Amino acid sequence: MDTIGAFDAKTHLAALLDRPRNAAAKLSHDEIVEGMRALRKRVKRSKTSVRDMVNEGRRY
Repeated sequence: MDTIGAFDAKTHLAALLDRPRNAAAKLSHDEIVEGMRALRKRVKRSKTSVRDMVNEGRRY
């Protein structure tokens, strides 16, 4: 990942946005699915439900 200064980011914003869009477009469907499966294996399950997490987030 490259580091870009604020001035360059502002000046070249459109080109910088195109770069991640093009990188994401290069992944195949199978690669994306495999990445999601690998992520699921790394995430630990919790006894907290998704609904409880959403409600917790709404308190603030």
